[in-house]
Amino acid sequence: MRIGLIAACGHEFEQFINLLPSTKVKNFQNFQIFEGKIGKNKLFVIKSGIGKVAAACSAQLLIDKCKIDFIVNFGTAGWLGENYNAGQILIIDKIYYWDFNFIINELVPFVADSALLNFAKKNIKDALVTSLATGDDFVEGGEVKRKIVEELNTFACDMEGMAVAHVCYLNNIKYLLLKTVSDNGESEAYQANKFDVTQTLVEKILLLCEKIKKEDLYED
Repeated sequence: MRIGLIAACGHEFEQFINLLPSTKVKNFQNFQIFEGKIGKNKLFVIKSGIGKVAAACSAQLLIDKCKIDFIVNFGTAGWLGENYNAGQILIIDKIYYWDFNFIINELVPFVADSALLNFAKKNIKDALVTSLATGDDFVEGGEVKRKIVEELNTFACDMEGMAVAHVCYLNNIKYLLLKTVSDNGESEAYQANKFDVTQTLVEKILLLCEKIKKEDLYED
């Protein structure tokens, strides 16, 4: 299988690349795609950069240039609930924009592919299945936090996930979003935790990429 992987930040991307046995690099404009192999599957890994536009460009590039079977977007997420657990792995089942007209969240079914979702749940036993809200701003409490929690009934937030899901939806490509909690809506906590919390997530994603087979993409 051919699996595309998108990480927004350098530390997330580098931790993943460092665990791949060997890679080769392809250059596309301002992006680099690292190609590696694990088990019988080929992996195409890209660092998107931060934000929705960068994430969307990266997803479309993987789809157009690498003929992938599905995309995994991984990285850190903020947690806006009262119970804050740095390093908690999140499997995302529903995805929303929090900084977009709310009508789009009702019109388009941004729901994770059930086959990929079930595969992830079977193989990451300690993960929390939850929804995610994406916007082009770092959420640090206040009115934005209230809007996300109360209007979307969502506690996890990031800056890329929904953009990847949207591009995959438009291209009829399966996708899976896997995140790890880095902070509770405070930039200081994010800076303190971002390196440590990503390592376990990266290791688990590599195991998923090694184990998954074509037949796992189709439910009985």
